[in-house]
Amino acid sequence: MNVWGAGDAKFLAALALFCPTYWIDLVGLTAVSGGILAAVYIVKNRFSENRTCTLPYGVAIASAFGILTMSAV
Repeated sequence: MNVWGAGDAKFLAALALFCPTYWIDLVGLTAVSGGILAAVYIVKNRFSENRTCTLPYGVAIASAFGILTMSAV
């Protein structure tokens, strides 16, 4: 099916263990970041000759973790 790779699941699990009190916030921010990233990819692929099919969801996970850690400081 290739919807969500095993590397993304391990990455999210490791980051959730890093901040156990905010893991629900991390999952929510990951969903929002992934939605924004998907919208950017849709717009990019609409106006591009070279269409890509994969979405690097690790970027959404990392950006959500970055936002979460910066807001906690």
